[in-house]
Amino acid sequence: EILRRGGLWGGCGTIQRLLALAVAGLVQPTLSAAFSTSISAGQALRGSRPPPTTRTALQESRLPHIVMASSSPATLTYWRGRGRANPIRFMLEETGTPYTESFLTSKTDIEKLRSDGLLMYNQVPLLQIDGMNLVQSEACLRYLARKHNMLGNDAAESAVVDMVHAATLDIRACCLPIPFLPREDRAPRLEAGCNTTIPKFLGPIDKLLSGSRTGFVAGGDISLADVTLFESVCFLLDAPYITNEWFDGYPAVKIHHELMKSRKQLSDYLMSDRCLPFPDDAYAATVKATLS
Repeated sequence: EILRRGGLWGGCGTIQRLLALAVAGLVQPTLSAAFSTSISAGQALRGSRPPPTTRTALQESRLPHIVMASSSPATLTYWRGRGRANPIRFMLEETGTPYTESFLTSKTDIEKLRSDGLLMYNQVPLLQIDGMNLVQSEACLRYLARKHNMLGNDAAESAVVDMVHAATLDIRACCLPIPFLPREDRAPRLEAGCNTTIPKFLGPIDKLLSGSRTGFVAGGDISLADVTLFESVCFLLDAPYITNEWFDGYPAVKIHHELMKSRKQLSDYLMSDRCLPFPDDAYAATVKATLS
């Protein structure tokens, strides 16, 4: 009656009316129960998310390959070689993320990971971090980038980061198959990449970097694309089958390369024994034996 006279009743729904009565101290126990039931029903109808504990339990029961029971430090599992794990190593180093590496040496190693349900797609790299088992190198990279705000400061910067990062995948693809090729085919394969793939992607990137006010890809802070560009160029420069004359045609990329080399975390890593050399025959043999 008080609410009606004050003009506060007509526009209220059932839940709002009960809430108003509760505030006024006029709700009886039965109405309080009805109010609680109505709130729960309303949440269900709106599809609201369950409490964090319920969500975690649901994830653990349905996605055992993603959610881990422990919160141990990050571990990167791959072969003792660069391959598809090396950009992840560079991101872990740049972000200062403590991690250890577990190197696959036999078929038993990868079969154990698969039987334990740790590999969602039965393949590595595997990054165990923050209570998760992450697979797919792109997912690992983007998780780290998102966590450390390295995907651009706005939508426009994010688009640039995405475009350059995607190009670095094509650049480093020139190197990935090299240790698995016959020795006589390695130099021609790399030379072909330097004549086609490298100009196609590094040319536009060089132009982009020449106009950067900070020296970084997106023009603002360091991003995922800066790290993966640096790693892909390192991959090419370390290739033993060709000279590095191709690098002279990209002055802005060279400046960017020196900028990244000057960053303490990456510099320390490159000078450490943790930095793996260009993949050789032994690496290729281990990978083949593990997957045979």
